[in-house]
Amino acid sequence: MITYYKWLLISCILLINQLGFSQLSFFLPDSNAYFSVSNVKFWFQGDTSINDKLYKKVFYQDHDSLPKFDIAEYYAAVREDTLNERIFTIQKYDGQERLLADFSLNAEDTVTIYTYWPGVRYVAEDYFVTISEKDSIEIGGQFHKRLKIEGPDYDEYWIEGIGSTFGLFFSGADRNVFEINIPILLCVHIEDTLYYDNPEYEGCYIQSPVNIENNENLSDGLLFSINNEIISLHCELPSDNNFFQIIDTNGRIIFMDNFSRYTKINISSLPKGFYVIRVYSASNSLNRIFKFVKY
Repeated sequence: MITYYKWLLISCILLINQLGFSQLSFFLPDSNAYFSVSNVKFWFQGDTSINDKLYKKVFYQDHDSLPKFDIAEYYAAVREDTLNERIFTIQKYDGQERLLADFSLNAEDTVTIYTYWPGVRYVAEDYFVTISEKDSIEIGGQFHKRLKIEGPDYDEYWIEGIGSTFGLFFSGADRNVFEINIPILLCVHIEDTLYYDNPEYEGCYIQSPVNIENNENLSDGLLFSINNEIISLHCELPSDNNFFQIIDTNGRIIFMDNFSRYTKINISSLPKGFYVIRVYSASNSLNRIFKFVKY
């Protein structure tokens, strides 16, 4: 009889642990918390109600190594569906609720998400990721569910209580486009306490890359160069349907125009930071991405 009760007690403990592991016991901090992603910090401060649903307000602070919430700007609203283990967001410049992560998935499952990292999607459209592995990782003395996202070159994980290792908003970001500026979750601070520290990086800030693709002749007849605060484009293709977009690190198209065979773009009014310029044509296969830093 004693053996039976011992077995029953152990079974109950295992069941409770299993149920606890299947739920998101912690994900979104209430206040005074920030996530350091490369050279950007995302602050969780306060709540808001949208369409009768409660969201956490997220602010961002760009290109500052030290946390300063007083200079942060509103970025997005985020909520968690704890029952179904999903994370949703409404981004400031989008206005539509979108799925960021789904912790209920298993290996080989595929899900449609949306990423805000520039160079991946310029408008809202489907972006598919596949779960390749499912395990757990210990953080702060607790085990967190971890899902590995299948990718060609770089490993990405969704970690319970942390979100994507590319940053909460950047899951599935295009490795090929941003090979020198891959979004990396470095640290998570809650109430001034370091909760998560990426073991592969030192510190909680990565300076913008200084590499600039300059004077590059491409097979499609496009020449890109930058000199001080002037970007020069020279294209041999017909110019009626040629366009360019300048995009910041939050995926916002901050300037867009068409361009002729010889075009100079003045970027003196841009704030300091990392940008990409996309050059494309509506009538042929031209579609190029260039990276540059405004000092």
